[in-house]
Amino acid sequence: MKSYALSSSMRRSSAMSLDSYASSRTHTLPGTGQTGSCFLEGELEPEARSWLGSHAASATSPYTDFLRFSVACRRLTACLPEPLLMALTLFRTHAEAPGAMLVKGLPLDFDLAPTPADGGRSDKGTFVSEAVLGTIAQLFGDLYSYATEKKGEIIQNIVPVANRELKRSNEGSRADFLLHTENAYFEFRPDYLLLIGLRADVGGKAATTVAYAKDALDLLSDQAATNLRLPLYRIAAPDSFLDSHGGRVWSKPTPIISGSTRYPETRVNFNGITALTPAAATALSAFQEALDAVTRQCVLQPGELLIIDNRKAVHGRPPFKATFGPQARWLQRAYVRSTLWQGREKVAGRPNLFDS
Repeated sequence: MKSYALSSSMRRSSAMSLDSYASSRTHTLPGTGQTGSCFLEGELEPEARSWLGSHAASATSPYTDFLRFSVACRRLTACLPEPLLMALTLFRTHAEAPGAMLVKGLPLDFDLAPTPADGGRSDKGTFVSEAVLGTIAQLFGDLYSYATEKKGEIIQNIVPVANRELKRSNEGSRADFLLHTENAYFEFRPDYLLLIGLRADVGGKAATTVAYAKDALDLLSDQAATNLRLPLYRIAAPDSFLDSHGGRVWSKPTPIISGSTRYPETRVNFNGITALTPAAATALSAFQEALDAVTRQCVLQPGELLIIDNRKAVHGRPPFKATFGPQARWLQRAYVRSTLWQGREKVAGRPNLFDS
């Protein structure tokens, strides 16, 4: 298995070769002591962090004027150091890139507001984290959201919510939020998912799990892999959409693996999926076990951004003992598609808000 760290030596370099990444097999996964091919890792130097933070502090609210916010984020791209820009570009464009990238040392709001208890909009007076998230997100495509999830907020607050601990959704904590493609139920789903840490949980136990589908497929028999490519599975809509849909709904029969053997894509949600034949069920179970075998964990700290390629990696969250209140764990999330054109018939109000 393989991984690649953008260390200080990388930050001094003007280029990064993902060809060398692809040929490496035994590098250490940064920050964990584990090996795996899930992550690339980069970090801003303190000077670059300060420079980006000072410019991001003047960003307008993404919730009240998204167009101006979007333009401000595009201007902020000039504040990103060249090595990080090159690494992000290679992660997006190189077919051999792994399923996720972790960027450390990003600036946050100087006076961070209390964690919003219900996962709704916060009382932040500045929008540094949103601007940093938006700036990097727009290198990968267009930000968008769903009208039926979190009131359509373009940047969404992810926090544990009291009395919803057992939900298998972004509000839960005690339930095992199993590996899944983000919004796998939908045909119009994110190409990339971005999560930035604002406040870590007390004890640092709340991890995001990530697994690279290709690594798991390499462990399967040819028969199992073949069955996963047949339209023998139905995927449930995520729990966060249940209220708007009036209960659980299921996709039409679909394969959960597509694309070539060398560059496969996956679409799966182990929190809600059913196989239509015994052979399909056996293959699904084998795939879940293989994904578990190659899963890696990332406990996001403040100022750390995890970028997940939603087409070739799955993610989840193990159970943790949440604390609630103003210092509770707080992430922010953004959805990105390389183009919004495929959703043009589902636009709901503003250009980047879509019906589910």
